[in-house]
Amino acid sequence: LASLVRDVSQGEACPTDSGLIADQDMATIAMSSTLPHDSAPRVTSPAVEEGSMQQTLNELMAFCTSLQRQHLELLAKF
Repeated sequence: LASLVRDVSQGEACPTDSGLIADQDMATIAMSSTLPHDSAPRVTSPAVEEGSMQQTLNELMAFCTSLQRQHLELLAKF
């Protein structure tokens, strides 16, 4: 679903940053939709919630690092 911008000088279509971001968002949505959802409300302590947030933050940082690595690999090809 990457949006394309036509490079008139080269006559080629190039994905824009916003298109790549949209693709990444779609991948994130697809990933999160596979997570189990618990319909029962949860009551958690602030410490447990903070630990969960820290884990989520660590996962997001790892995901960003992976995307940066992939981006650099793609740039190296051109």
